[in-house]
Amino acid sequence: MTASDNSRLLNSDGTLRLPHLAKELTAANDLTLGHVDVTEHVQQRVESCGGGEITFTVDEDLAATFSANPNKGSPKQLRVSLTVLGHDSERMTLSDEIT
Repeated sequence: MTASDNSRLLNSDGTLRLPHLAKELTAANDLTLGHVDVTEHVQQRVESCGGGEITFTVDEDLAATFSANPNKGSPKQLRVSLTVLGHDSERMTLSDEIT
């Protein structure tokens, strides 16, 4: 969005042309930039799923799962990188390998 796009949202007196945006803009001003490290919670979930995958459902309350809710009421993004090192045949029940 450019400065000219932004100016179209305002009346000549500086008030918003779309009043419902005022609440969202006020809330956006109160947001803080940051992150919450949920590595330990994610690791526990990987282990509970057998060590080779991780599952989250769309119905799951991630704020409760991770015991954190930064910027309550605003959208969040969960980024997960899973690397499975080696092979743990004791935990994998469908392994063709003989150990």
